[in-house]
Amino acid sequence: IIYAGTGEANFANHSRFGLGMLRSTDAGQTWTLLGEGVFAGRCFSKIVCDPQTPGVLYASITIAGGFPSLAAAKGHPGAGGPLGVWRSADRGQTWAQLPGLPNLSITDLAIDPSAPATLYAAVGHIFGAPDNGLYKSTNSGQSWTKLAGGLPAAPGRISVAVAPSAPQTVYALVANPSSATGGGASNIGAYRSTNGGASWSSAGSVNQATYGWYLNVVSVKPDDPSTAFYGGLDMTRRVGSTSTNVTPPHVDMHAMAWDAAGRFLSGDDGGLHRTTNLGASWQNLNVG
Repeated sequence: IIYAGTGEANFANHSRFGLGMLRSTDAGQTWTLLGEGVFAGRCFSKIVCDPQTPGVLYASITIAGGFPSLAAAKGHPGAGGPLGVWRSADRGQTWAQLPGLPNLSITDLAIDPSAPATLYAAVGHIFGAPDNGLYKSTNSGQSWTKLAGGLPAAPGRISVAVAPSAPQTVYALVANPSSATGGGASNIGAYRSTNGGASWSSAGSVNQATYGWYLNVVSVKPDDPSTAFYGGLDMTRRVGSTSTNVTPPHVDMHAMAWDAAGRFLSGDDGGLHRTTNLGASWQNLNVG
């Protein structure tokens, strides 16, 4: 069973709106559109599944962004619909919006695999907002607490990742707010918590130029909580306190994933690249 959220949560004029969630029950051979009446006109930034109860899903939603705001929605009647995090208990057939979060774009979402009632939602309105920040829930999203303890106040776009092998370790990649013309959104920095978000320390940075509103992604090595990757214009590998530029053959990072063999994949503006040595070298997967 595969879920795909439609819409491009990247806030550019060419980042088109979505029409709901697609679900496949045959490994992608056929797809069913779900949630169109709930989500159409806006974008999915992340879908996470409860690993202990596979029918339970969470989805974070953003505007169809652009300059000016909503330009990419192309007048869709759902463009101004509610933002936030939704929960489904029936594999995406029906959805309920979770309470307690501001009505701003949720730019990322993470779940604690060992305690899946614990969620982290990144409220990252790209032009900055007092309510922007990282929020944590320990009751499946029924209530949320805004985290502080060293995180920047009123930033722009944020990404978040939980270390699968040590879920109390959480990483956040934080950008400055964007200006009205798309500039200004440089990287504030990466932050790491080892106590479930109670306190944070600086954990390096990545070159986002002024595109932190557009290029902002973080991932943790599944079996090593001390190794993380930050994606912006370039890519940084952080191991402990050591940072290394490991940018793939093409810049502009949008997606990161780990396959079942432990290989790391980068989805960037040049397509898909894979590494077997943590970014020391890359294989181009775009041939054909």
